[in-house]
Amino acid sequence: MKIPLEQRKIIFLTTVLATVILLAGCGDNTASGRVAVQTTGISDVDIDLTVLSANMVYSTVFDMLYEPEVYVGKTVKMEGMFTFIFVQETEKYLFGCIISDAAACCSQGIEFIPTDDYHYPEGFPQGGENITVTGVFEILEDNGEKYIALTNAKIL
Repeated sequence: MKIPLEQRKIIFLTTVLATVILLAGCGDNTASGRVAVQTTGISDVDIDLTVLSANMVYSTVFDMLYEPEVYVGKTVKMEGMFTFIFVQETEKYLFGCIISDAAACCSQGIEFIPTDDYHYPEGFPQGGENITVTGVFEILEDNGEKYIALTNAKIL
């Protein structure tokens, strides 16, 4: 029996809606509906991504990119693959930490701006190697374009 296109659309949308509702039940019960981020309690880190599962890290980083204003001013600790690029126009290096999800298919990166104590390449890993960084989450602007970065970053 062939199902008309309009009915298939309704069945599809109903299935998607039911899936979303079921998955929403897996969340926490915090007032904001946000993921409760674990911290060590003994440091100055507000959000420690290094102690979360791969799925929780991915979810938290996605939220940081989607609603960055919630995280402004928070000290974040992250671990991932070190990457960098040299920008010819500014003659400056840009540094990033690439964080993979559990399946290592959906990577997200966060730029970090080291303190003046760091001078590339001294104290930095090789590109592609693992790095752990702490820094203050900020929304920055460059030529009218907003972006996020961890400022005053320290390499651990």
